[in-house]
Order: sequence, then C-alpha cells, then structure tokens
Amino acid sequence: MAADVESSGNVDARIPVGMKIAQYLLPCATASLGISRILAPKALDRPLTLFVPGILTNMNSACLRVIPLTKLFDIVVCELPGHGISHEVDDVSPEAFAREYSALIDRYVPLSQPVYVIGESFGGLVGAALARLRPDRVSHLILLDTPFRLTRPPLAALLTTIWQRDSLSPYLRRIFKEVFGFDPQDGSRREATDFYSMLAGLDTDCTILAGCEDYTPANRLIEGQPPSQLTNADIAALHAFQRVAILSRIQAAGHCLLLDNPMACVASLSCHLIGRH
Repeated sequence: MAADVESSGNVDARIPVGMKIAQYLLPCATASLGISRILAPKALDRPLTLFVPGILTNMNSACLRVIPLTKLFDIVVCELPGHGISHEVDDVSPEAFAREYSALIDRYVPLSQPVYVIGESFGGLVGAALARLRPDRVSHLILLDTPFRLTRPPLAALLTTIWQRDSLSPYLRRIFKEVFGFDPQDGSRREATDFYSMLAGLDTDCTILAGCEDYTPANRLIEGQPPSQLTNADIAALHAFQRVAILSRIQAAGHCLLLDNPMACVASLSCHLIGRH
C-alpha cells in the first residue's frame, strides 16, 4: 500500500478505481493519524463511515477486511494512535483516542455530512467513546465483536504471545497495562473490570454484531484467532441499554467477523439498517 504523507486534505477526495489505495497522515487533535479511503461503488449513495480497527491491526489488513462493507458504507479506515504511521499520544485511554477522531471529523468532514462509526474489537470501545463525545456528528455506531472485559485470560494470553513474539513497542505495553488490565511482559493481570458503562446513556443508535463463542477457525492461516469475546452474560448486560440493538450471532465466525464470515455480516447489517441511509 502506498503511504503518501500529507499535512492536510479532504477525506472526501475520490480515489480512481484501479489505483493503489493511498494512505494519508492527517493532523488531528494532538497527533497525526494514518487514514485510507475505501469507496463504495459510485452508483451507491452510502454514508461516510469511520472504521476503527482493533489493537495491533495494520492498515493493509484493515483495508482488505472492509472491502465487503463497501456495499453499505463509504469507508475511511483510521489507524489507532501509535499504530503504523500514526503518532503516539500521551493518554492511551479510549476517550483520548476518541478526541483524535473527533478532531479528524471536524477538520476534514463537512458539517452537513452525517458520520457512521464502525469499531472492530477494541476499536469498538474507541468508537463508543467517540459516539459519547460527539453525538452531534456520529449518527450511528456499529460494534463488531467488541470485548467489554479485556482481562479475560484467552484474550490476554493471545495478545501477550503476539507482543512477546514480535517484540512490540513499550507504547503497546502501556495500552495493555493501563486499558486492557494485563502486562504482556510479566503476565500479571489486575482484577477484571468491564466497559459496559460506555454504552449507557448513548444519544446515538448502536448496533452490535457478535461471533460464536464455540467457533474454531478451519483455515490454518488464521489459526490462533479467538472465538467471540462477547459472552452470553455480556449480551444480557448490554440488552439493558436503550438505543442498543444486538443482532443474532454471526454463524461460522468467531472474534474476527470480517475475516471469518464477511458476507454474513453485510447481510445482517443490511437487513437491520435498511431505510436508515
């Protein structure tokens, strides 16, 4: 993927079909973030949508995963701070990350244009923080198997293995320690806490897709990807919140919905969102 670094620009600029998708570095609140534009087909009038990926996700893989979603959305893929070409921020909380995306919306998206936000995995917590921060700009929030308890052993074990194996940065260790609640260096974990309250009092409609808790990927290329990180207890707790719609679990899919069964995700969202565009 080309990495064209620019100091400013309008994310509504069109990228000709057949060209490599460019990556842009745009100044936001306190940092500059990498973004790429994945357009819906020209014949379709689809809402502009920020896609916030999960922790450790690189831009290439995120762009490939969202292509099926262009049937429904005109997508701007946003890196998390401290990932890829994006700059680090001092505060690593979801709320601080959300402030960067809030500035991105204000700087580069026309005020009259409604914005959808899709958060994948941990990106869903950032998306929820953004929806709470900017109900005036975020018209719909979609969460893709977002975990609301980040200290659960299977998830912590997988991320610890990746952090240690790939010798990842101290910055990512800070995120795991301060937000996720475990230290990938020594394996320690604090008492489990949940993030359910991030969906309390939302002024934005929220749609949640979840995978299956018992899913095991048959494809060896994605071996090690966990099953759904939304338990039945999580779903029961989230049902208590107004403006939150939890769709049926996506069959033949685990935590990585857009890898495991992308077309089922598109079909489920299409049925639920029809008439909203």
